[in-house]
Amino acid sequence: MGKAGWKYGMIVGALTGALLTLAKKSDCQKAEVQNKLKAILAEYQQHPSRAVCHIRRGLNKADLCIEEILMTLDRLSKKLDEYSKR
Repeated sequence: MGKAGWKYGMIVGALTGALLTLAKKSDCQKAEVQNKLKAILAEYQQHPSRAVCHIRRGLNKADLCIEEILMTLDRLSKKLDEYSKR
């Protein structure tokens, strides 16, 4: 049992270390995201006009995407109409 127990202990220790490392990485990533959000919130509190500007910019991008989708759907419906007329 001397060598087998030693090998078993090495494997268990390595797996435990790997699991702890993964848990620490996810905790670090969560903290990093929270810190970024706090920094953005602090910036918006100091400069509310930037928040409004970013919201407007996002809404404009969404409007453009919706326009593109509607144009694509319109083209598809025209092609389907042409296909059905044949």
